Amino acid sequence: MQSLAEQLAELSSRPAGDIRIERARARSIELAHRATTWGPLEPVAEIGWRTFRRDAAIGGSVLGAALAYRIFAWLLPFLLAAVLALALAIDQTEGSSGEAVTDAGLTGFVASSAADAAAGSRGWAVAIGLVGALFVLPYQSSALLRAVRAVTALAWDMPVTRVPSPTRSSLLFLGWLVAFVVVAGSAAPIRRSLAFPSCRTRPNAGQSSFRGQWLSASA
Repeated sequence: MQSLAEQLAELSSRPAGDIRIERARARSIELAHRATTWGPLEPVAEIGWRTFRRDAAIGGSVLGAALAYRIFAWLLPFLLAAVLALALAIDQTEGSSGEAVTDAGLTGFVASSAADAAAGSRGWAVAIGLVGALFVLPYQSSALLRAVRAVTALAWDMPVTRVPSPTRSSLLFLGWLVAFVVVAGSAAPIRRSLAFPSCRTRPNAGQSSFRGQWLSASA
């Protein structure tokens, strides 16, 4: 693979024609060659060039789309199981869906959607849906694990091998994913519990005096 400097040097060595577009192209190539071979910018430009060529050679956009599809397919049964488990917990404790969603650390549109789904699901429908979601989730976890291994192998020019101990590996991968989602979702309640509302809502004396001076000066 040619380096970026070699590629630009080869392009700049080509004779430019008498057409204005060709002369502009030659000047642009010469300017790019000077910019990318200048001191501290040269290694950065070379890394970007090699990354771009590598991504184009392995079909990085296709691999990324395939992995994104598998992640989306895994999230569907996971979120369904989470919402139905929340609805089942609300039904057993006879609490409100809003309080349960708040205690779970959900906010925004996700919180309202989960609260509406939990409030509208009752009885045997919740149990049947939860069993179905828990049945599909291990399969989607196995498919996501195979996709991650295949994408990683193709990206690093390694042979695509079979998953050792598929059942055990899939269950461990599922546990890791669930733990990751739980840890990521616990950031909001932890942030709320460690916040200091008085420091955020009550201005100090310096801020009050500054606001008063600004109002008096602008009046």
